Amino acid sequence: MTSTVFAKIQMRRGTAAEWATANPILAEGEFAFEIDTGITKVGDGASDYATLPAYATYSQMLAAQAAIEAGQTQLATFTSQLTAAQNAATTSVAKASEAFVSAGNAKFSEDAAEVSASQAAQRAIDAAASAVQAAGSETNAAGSEQAAAASKAAALSSEQAAAQSEANAAASEATASAAAAVVQPLAEEIEVIATNIGTVQDAAGPLTDIQTAMFEMATAFVNSQTRYVSAVAFS
Repeated sequence: MTSTVFAKIQMRRGTAAEWATANPILAEGEFAFEIDTGITKVGDGASDYATLPAYATYSQMLAAQAAIEAGQTQLATFTSQLTAAQNAATTSVAKASEAFVSAGNAKFSEDAAEVSASQAAQRAIDAAASAVQAAGSETNAAGSEQAAAASKAAALSSEQAAAQSEANAAASEATASAAAAVVQPLAEEIEVIATNIGTVQDAAGPLTDIQTAMFEMATAFVNSQTRYVSAVAFS
């Protein structure tokens, strides 16, 4: 009859800190257990404890799996949030770009309006200057016409003065001729008188008093005739 023998097997055990401090080389197939973490290691006969791979318990694996799944869920949530944030950022950037473009267009339109206003003002100034120049030209033209009219009037006056001078010269010539015609007979008479005085003087001797009186009378007569002619001719 075969009997059953029950044996107790105990693994080498200690805390994680104790294993880290001792850091032994486990024999091939020898188990080591960390009582505070639940980690199990199996020796290979060559590697020290720190370099051996660790084996977790089933509960630890379940917990790790749960943690992985929770992490995946959180990652999915984070990815969704990140996608939403990226979409919002993209939308904000697009709106900001549109606003920037609109502002730029508005500024361009404002600048264009200012340029157009400046050009319109310059055209108004040019038009006013042209109007002033035109008015000045009209004024100059009017002045030229007045000057031309004055020149014509001066020329006409000069012609009239020349005609009057010619008329005066003709009148003076006529007056001189008339005066010569008046004086000529008197000169002949004076000569006759002087001849007679000489004849009397030869016949009667010196007649100084008579000669002087006759000469003064003739001179007075000639002067009176000359004054008369001058008065008549130039009155």
